[in-house]
Amino acid sequence: MGTTWSLRTLGSAPDQAQVQRELDALESVFSTWRADSEISRFNQTPPHQWFPVSAELSEAFLLAREVHDRSSGAFDPTVGPLTAAFGFGPPSLANPGAQPCLELIDYDPCRPALRKKTSAPTLDLSALAEGFALERIASRLLAAGHHNFLLELGGELLARGDGPTGGGWRVGIQDPGIVGKSAATSLSLRNEALATSGTYRQREQRKEGTVTHIIDPRTRRPVAHDTVSVSVIAPSAIQADAWATALLVLGAEEGREMAGKAGLEALFLKASPEKVD
Repeated sequence: MGTTWSLRTLGSAPDQAQVQRELDALESVFSTWRADSEISRFNQTPPHQWFPVSAELSEAFLLAREVHDRSSGAFDPTVGPLTAAFGFGPPSLANPGAQPCLELIDYDPCRPALRKKTSAPTLDLSALAEGFALERIASRLLAAGHHNFLLELGGELLARGDGPTGGGWRVGIQDPGIVGKSAATSLSLRNEALATSGTYRQREQRKEGTVTHIIDPRTRRPVAHDTVSVSVIAPSAIQADAWATALLVLGAEEGREMAGKAGLEALFLKASPEKVD
């Protein structure tokens, strides 16, 4: 998935090779950088043709569609061609003229299968793939008898159990103005997930101004507000992951209202002249 993972446990050591095998298997489903992945093969399928999908892709697609609908389109998994067009995704997907159009993808729960109504939609579930992977690995660890652990993938966190001191697993939220080990705040996680979406790591200064990898599907442009980081705590890692992206697209003003409606715990961090840019 182009990132790193780590696992802290109490008690017996888990099978780390099994964790890596699980990640490799999920990468073969969700990676838009691999032409042979399941999602890439769907994207290459002609319109009007049903494409049978795995349980993993089916579950992730349905969650993406739910967050898309509840966020009024702020989260859209067909925005990948625009992300790539701005230089933050696979060049093969780049299409500066693309229109986000999740509604042009049909889903048949009986098969299950996906179908494009036209040739336009390109599906990219990267914004929640890490959260999905955390949930899948956590279920394997629990089944193997591990009930007290902190799992991290690409900066997203999933905690189970009470942690080493009984007060939960202590974690920090990155200070967006000091990319490194500095934390803006810390908190304890117990049987919940924390996901952070930010523009401070993937941003470039270009002729047209600052460009980030977070695209607003409504404007088809990189987000331009001063919210640079959103962290979401949720019972599910996949929910936290998807909603962190949706709320970052919305920004602090719209995002706080949406987080309240969705019943989410969220932290919005804004840029300051001394820290970001």
